[in-house]
Amino acid sequence: MNRLVGFVRARWLPLILSVAVALWTFPVLVFDVGDGLDPSWPVALQMATNRRMAFGRAIVFTFGPLGALTSSAMAVPKFGLAAAWVHILLLAATSWFIVTRLSKVFHPLIAAVLALGLTWAIAPPHQTDPLVILYLVIAILAAALGGDGPIRPWSEVAVGVVVGCTLLWKFDVGLEIGAVALVFLAVETLSKRFALRSTVAWAVRGLASAFFTVIVVWAILGQPMAALLDYVRTSWTVATGYGAMTTTSSMIWFAAAGVVAAAGTAMLSFERWADNSKPRLVGNVFFVAFAMYLLARQSWTRSDGGHFGRFAAVVVLLSVALVIRRTTAQFVLTAGVAAVMVVGAGGTFGFLQPGRSAQAVQRLWTMTVSSKARADRVAWGRHALPTVMQVPPTMLARMAGHTVHIDPWNTSVVWAYPQLRWDPLPVFQSYVAYTSALDHKNARKLTGPGAPQFILSEPGAIDHRVPRFESPEAVLAELCNYRLAEASTRWHLLERRPRPACGSSRKLGGAKGKTMIVPAGRPDELVIARVHMNGDGLRGLLLRPRPVHLQLSPNGPQQRFIVGTAAGPHVLVLPACLTTDIRSPRRWANFDTNPYGPLVFSRTARVEFEAITYTC
Repeated sequence: MNRLVGFVRARWLPLILSVAVALWTFPVLVFDVGDGLDPSWPVALQMATNRRMAFGRAIVFTFGPLGALTSSAMAVPKFGLAAAWVHILLLAATSWFIVTRLSKVFHPLIAAVLALGLTWAIAPPHQTDPLVILYLVIAILAAALGGDGPIRPWSEVAVGVVVGCTLLWKFDVGLEIGAVALVFLAVETLSKRFALRSTVAWAVRGLASAFFTVIVVWAILGQPMAALLDYVRTSWTVATGYGAMTTTSSMIWFAAAGVVAAAGTAMLSFERWADNSKPRLVGNVFFVAFAMYLLARQSWTRSDGGHFGRFAAVVVLLSVALVIRRTTAQFVLTAGVAAVMVVGAGGTFGFLQPGRSAQAVQRLWTMTVSSKARADRVAWGRHALPTVMQVPPTMLARMAGHTVHIDPWNTSVVWAYPQLRWDPLPVFQSYVAYTSALDHKNARKLTGPGAPQFILSEPGAIDHRVPRFESPEAVLAELCNYRLAEASTRWHLLERRPRPACGSSRKLGGAKGKTMIVPAGRPDELVIARVHMNGDGLRGLLLRPRPVHLQLSPNGPQQRFIVGTAAGPHVLVLPACLTTDIRSPRRWANFDTNPYGPLVFSRTARVEFEAITYTC
């Protein structure tokens, strides 16, 4: 009997407790399609993947075709359900790792309580984030370096499969998981646990499994093989430009806290491996430092409270991976920090209310087994959402039977009004076209024969950015090739012109410095500016670029300026015949089109001004 109890406790109790933690921390799912920026991009990814639109060509975003698994919204029910189940599986895997590790120093029930707070803090409450996979991979490999979590034979194949799937989910995260695995392999080689021949074989099998996983999943999703290389190219462009686009503030305190947390984890790892040989000690500490760098860079990019909290949680997760002895400072530090996080997460997010999670699981089960429940949810959403979006019937009548792009981001409107023929620009949310290459991709669509007949626009911008400067080359193409057909208090409907309105261009001179006067063109001209400024070099690559701000008038607010598209044609002055700024809300029109206010940059820039003739 004692042997049976011991077996259950060792083998099954951690698994049972992990499932319980996953169910307890399971969020209240949002099955409905939402209105606005954040709810709309998962909807677009679900629709694009379902229609087998080619990612990298027809669709470009920070997520790939598996990004359809990010949200439980029922735009396409099969993807919404799959996302919910992937979410709960990731929660279970995270809690299982934490419970099994902490069970080495705590009673399993205490380990489960601590895992409750850590799992909740690491996993986002409403969406399935592929970063959770990166957290788990780093923690598991850190535990393996400790000697009590050995890498099994052919585990490199499993890592390769994870890398391949994540590359098609969120490209940059897949690259980081691959980098972590390669550093781990280098550390193992340095410590001479693997012979060189075995190391090469390990790497080859891992890379091959990642490659074949990408090919197989790409084919299963119905993506054309010819577009795969385009997906890799555009995803690399999106990943490398993301930091400059999202940087909004310096947040020195955030960086300082991150350095302290990283130093503490490094000290834990040093103590854990102090009795190792010098090559192994150096290699292991380097692995932890590299992992901390990746996590910090991911978290510091956005510099907000949510990312900081998750960074802190992963620091604790790494500490959990390194804990093994009851009597060391590791035990005290991990137990104390984890307990604080349990209390903090419980007070902040309310996960100590298991009834809410139980209702969420019950809803998920109902949606999974009942086709009627799924159909009713979709029908209810398509009835309720149009009352919120309020697209005028006259606009819907104009767009009937024609292709339409939704600008700048609210693609949920296509789902709310299924009679619309969605034909998006490749970068379907304009704020993501934050490099010249991505901007040009959108402009080429607008000027080509396959351009959408209509653009339904809800003018605005994120992060205090200038609406007319979002994807500037595409904005100019829009002004030249579309006209305002109808406007309401919320929506502008643009219709394609039979012939372009823009003609020849002429130089208006240039200026260099932080403050410069905008020259006035003729009444029948657009005035544009192309900006050239130096980047942040190695600092911006390794850490993150500094934000650049711009004022468009002496008393105007500071607004974000995107360096990645700085050389594009930023429209400053509209011709006199245009009475409405089609890219900005009307209340901003005078502010944005003031031709006499100087441009004031927060960094030295060189600006070239041009005038383009315009026929209304």
